[in-house]
Amino acid sequence: MDRVIQNVMNASVTYGRVWCLEYDISGCTDANVYDKLTQDWTYLNNTWNIKNHSRYLNHGGKPVIAIWGFGYPDRPGTPAIAQSVIDWFKAQGCWVIGGVPGGWRTQDPGDTKQDPAWNGVFRSFNTITPWTVGAYTDANGINWWKTNKITPDLTECNSRGIHYMATMWPRFGWDNMNHYSCGTSDISPRGGQHLWDQIYRWKQAGVQTQFLAMFDEYDESTAIMKLTDNIPTGQQCCFWNTQGYGEDWYLRLANQASKMQRGEIALSATIPISSGTSPDNSSTSATPSRLR
Repeated sequence: MDRVIQNVMNASVTYGRVWCLEYDISGCTDANVYDKLTQDWTYLNNTWNIKNHSRYLNHGGKPVIAIWGFGYPDRPGTPAIAQSVIDWFKAQGCWVIGGVPGGWRTQDPGDTKQDPAWNGVFRSFNTITPWTVGAYTDANGINWWKTNKITPDLTECNSRGIHYMATMWPRFGWDNMNHYSCGTSDISPRGGQHLWDQIYRWKQAGVQTQFLAMFDEYDESTAIMKLTDNIPTGQQCCFWNTQGYGEDWYLRLANQASKMQRGEIALSATIPISSGTSPDNSSTSATPSRLR
């Protein structure tokens, strides 16, 4: 893991990128989650001084740290444990992002732990980023989520001085991970329109920052890395193809999404580029610093 951190630090300097560390608490227990996170952050800073690295992400003059998983029914941590972790990182001078359930604000049953003490924990993060992967399947679902989740979430966070970072994702499917028949869990990318509908609607709602899930998460089929139509045969696996849009289509969409989020291109429900591989010269394989 040290080698990964070294590669990230070196690459961020070489390519002019910023980076920050995110902890996913999956796999921890109530007994060890506090020690694992605090000891690791201490080690990384004592060994590599990562929070003072020249390309480490800062917000409000503070090094950013993200913690994903508190508040989920199947993840570790009581409200007291979670609060102690948040408070510890704040005491280290960090800006703390919380990756929380999509129903965090209303503590939706089945999605969020039901102890009311979680209300205070969620609202103690500096930034809240609700996880929405798999939560909606089409344009109508995205519109519903905007009206019933994004807009009131944003209002709540703004009233409390909490930064709100919405999540967007290109497609979904975990047939391979769960050994389902192919197509059982798929949510179609709709040629990229699924991703674009989210960036458009969240931006339309007033969201200032968005989190794209994910660059390389294959187990849930959300990866935006290049893909190919040269699919192996005779394999007991399920595959996505390019749908004719080109191998780097989702990198190109991410590039355009970031431009629309920053106001560099007009807010539009219509994808502003055409299919094919890099005809607009926006592929991040050629210009890696553009996707951010």
